[in-house]
Amino acid sequence: MDPFFGIDIASDKFDSYNEDFGRANCQNKLLGIGAYLKSLPKGAILALEATGGYGKLLADKAVKAGFTVYMLQPVKVKRFRQSGPDKGKTDRIDARVIHEYIRVYHSRLHPYEPLPKFEARLRKLARTRDGLVRKLASLRTQLRSLGDSPKAIKSTLAGLEKRVLELTTELEGVLASAEDAKVLFTIPGVGTCTVAAVLPALRTIPFKGKYAFDSYAGIDLRPNESGKLKGRRKMSKEGDKHMRRAVFMAALSGTNAKVWKGHYEKLLGEKKLKKIQAINALARKILHTIYGVYKSQTAFAKPPGG
Repeated sequence: MDPFFGIDIASDKFDSYNEDFGRANCQNKLLGIGAYLKSLPKGAILALEATGGYGKLLADKAVKAGFTVYMLQPVKVKRFRQSGPDKGKTDRIDARVIHEYIRVYHSRLHPYEPLPKFEARLRKLARTRDGLVRKLASLRTQLRSLGDSPKAIKSTLAGLEKRVLELTTELEGVLASAEDAKVLFTIPGVGTCTVAAVLPALRTIPFKGKYAFDSYAGIDLRPNESGKLKGRRKMSKEGDKHMRRAVFMAALSGTNAKVWKGHYEKLLGEKKLKKIQAINALARKILHTIYGVYKSQTAFAKPPGG
């Protein structure tokens, strides 16, 4: 029997595909999820994309019911679909593609585990704030393009800006109770938002080392070699985009910090990297530093010559 169930999820419903059970369309609500899980055979393996939190309720309920669940990176599923014979894109096709993806790659993936209460709250606050900050920037640009005055723009966005400040304060309050997070604030450029982005993963995932950590964030470098050709490696951008953004902002701030400035200028000068490439490289160095400082629980100290 085929144990794999591919699920394409949306805000109000989801489509499921399995070779033996065929297709199912269910409501993405407690009653619909409960009925769906009761229909599954023992040992079923569920896979769905990690998109906007729509699948969290289903994933959490499925794990609680004893099923194995995999949360997949949408970009990898997209590339898998593009390499296959299906040229169209519908919810039913996507469910089948997810089914095929998990059938092929499940042995190389880690099952989903719901975050503990503290880490779940921290992640939700951090990602909500991140989303609002990006929305603010987008709206500010749009209003400027319409010719609104700075005063009118400030008035229009005042409510959102107030909410961002409230979320920042709430994050600071939550992190104040996290003793293991305090050493991270000793790293130049690393502040509340960066710590909030990395702490849930550091606490709950047994990374094998700093390179596994940067791979999780999608800041790892992808090889570009073929025969005698050795091209410049590029950042994979496959991983936790929220963490990647937070560390990038830390690096952007760090370009003016005394401890990082020399390394940044070396990347621009000796390495001849473009500005954005140098900031990304600095972000990777800061992420490695975060990992080392957290694991050792020792305050940051600038390395000799560093």
